[in-house]
Amino acid sequence: MGGETKIGNALSKAQLELFAQNSRNHVPKTLVLVSSGESTDDVNFPSSDIRNSGVKITAVGLGKFARVSDLINAASEPKSEHVFTAFFERNTLPRTIDGIIQAVCKGNQIFARVSNRS
Repeated sequence: MGGETKIGNALSKAQLELFAQNSRNHVPKTLVLVSSGESTDDVNFPSSDIRNSGVKITAVGLGKFARVSDLINAASEPKSEHVFTAFFERNTLPRTIDGIIQAVCKGNQIFARVSNRS
């Protein structure tokens, strides 16, 4: 609380501490990135690096301060299936969570539309 958002640093740590050390070859590698702010560090290189290692990234922005461009840069392709936003308006969070669970855990094809921030 009250600190900086460092998505790039979080992705680098996840790659080194979660996927490199504890990885099993026959298990799909999936990371759900949740952010409520604007990253103060580089997102492009660390996200590209971890995706190139075989990790599928689903990016979730919570609240009005989440920067959608950071989520898009971090997420796997196709972006429409791996970027979710919830701005806590009209109970969007439960629907977003349901979509994430279906997309990540069940492997269903979910087409999530990135919400307009205006």
